[in-house]
Amino acid sequence: MKRYWFACGGWLLAMFSLNAVAEPGEYWEMTTKVEMPGMPMAMPAQTYKICVGPGKQGDPGAVQQKDSDCQYSDMQRSGNTVKFKGTCTDKSGSKMTMTGEITSDSNSFKSVTQMQTQGLSMNMTSNGKRVGGNCDTKEMSNIRRK
Repeated sequence: MKRYWFACGGWLLAMFSLNAVAEPGEYWEMTTKVEMPGMPMAMPAQTYKICVGPGKQGDPGAVQQKDSDCQYSDMQRSGNTVKFKGTCTDKSGSKMTMTGEITSDSNSFKSVTQMQTQGLSMNMTSNGKRVGGNCDTKEMSNIRRK
């Protein structure tokens, strides 16, 4: 179960945390559902309020926390869809690999990501919508559970 939280937390931090280069942003509402094959009970979806920089809703590597160690590769853009691969490493050296796809426009995004860490697989789907209001992407944590 500890691995599960590492994977989910790592992905959320990598995907929707603070931007390395400060810039103004806007608030978005994001709902995320994580499923684990073989898990007897489904986990409930979580809704967050996040701060996203202009045009960053479709870029998996554009926003990440300073101390996260995630690398993205094989990014392929086709229209308003980005496909990517990535690897995150936590402080203990545990690695998580991921492949995903994000489709976005100026007011919404949808993503599907498959994650693997130490024999554990997870599938995550997220939907986001622009809710507006100015925010600062330099905030220590721009994820706010609703």
